[in-house]
Amino acid sequence: RIAAQLVHDGERIILDAGTTTLEVARNLEARSDVTALTNALPVAEALCQHPHVFTITLGGMLKQRALCAVGPMVTEQLARLSVDKLFLSAAGFSAERGITEIDILEADVKRAMIRAAAQVILVSDSSKWDAVHLVKIAEIEALHTVVTDDSLAPEAREALEAKGVRVVTPARLASQLV
Repeated sequence: RIAAQLVHDGERIILDAGTTTLEVARNLEARSDVTALTNALPVAEALCQHPHVFTITLGGMLKQRALCAVGPMVTEQLARLSVDKLFLSAAGFSAERGITEIDILEADVKRAMIRAAAQVILVSDSSKWDAVHLVKIAEIEALHTVVTDDSLAPEAREALEAKGVRVVTPARLASQLV
C-alpha cells in the first residue's frame, strides 16, 4: 500500500514480477492516467482491475512457475522504453553485495528495467536484507528508495541511507505524518 502511494497520476511505471509488486498493483485503484508495464501475468491481471491504469505486458519466454516473461525479447523491448518509476523485487539486497537474484534470466530483465527507469524503488520484506544470491543485478546505489516492513534492523536502514538510499517503512511514514 505504501509503495502504491509513490505512484502519481499520469506516470509511467514498471512493476517487476513478484508477490510484493503484485500487492503494489492491487493498490493502484486511486490512480488515474497511469501507464503500467509488467513482465508478470499475475501483476497484469491485477492491473486490469483498475479502469484508469493502462496496462502493457512485456512478452518473452514464460517461466511457468513464476508466470513471468524473461529472455532477450523482454530485454530488447525494455531497451526502447523510458518510464518514471520501477517497482523492483529481488531475492536479496545488501549494502556490500548489492541487489541479487537466483535466476540469471530474471536478473537480466531486472537490469534492463533499471536502465529504463528514472527512479528505482525496491519493494521487499526485511527478511531479504543481507541475503546474497547467485546473480548480482546491480549495486545498492542503483536504488533510490527501499520500501520495506518495520522489521528492518536500524543498522540496515543506516547502511542503506549511508549509500544514499531512502528507506520507507510503515512506522517511519506514520511518524512523518504526525
